[in-house]
Amino acid sequence: MVADIQGRRTHYYDSPLAESSDRGLKHGEATKKYLADVALKCALAISSETLDIASWEIVLRNAADVPEQEINSDCGVFTPMFVYSMSLGKRPRFSQVDVPVFRRRITLDLLRKEITLNNSN
Repeated sequence: MVADIQGRRTHYYDSPLAESSDRGLKHGEATKKYLADVALKCALAISSETLDIASWEIVLRNAADVPEQEINSDCGVFTPMFVYSMSLGKRPRFSQVDVPVFRRRITLDLLRKEITLNNSN
């Protein structure tokens, strides 16, 4: 799930189940409820129009929009790389083949205590 606060929508990404609209809608509604609860508890300084999270659209992404993880143990690489791509406003364009390079990059970033912001994808 990705919450697009400016766009007032949530995006559901799940490569193995991308065609499952019921699951996507369920997760989208849960995400909207969570965001509304956090916003109220934190008394965030956002307009009441933006706070109307119930009206937000839930966007279900098809399998073509989602990099498919082929090895179960690589979720620790796929998740941060997916988030990284989304934070740059870019479509995630990587695959299982890229995992060794990303794994080394993440390791170096952790050792250096910094995030490398150059992204060729």
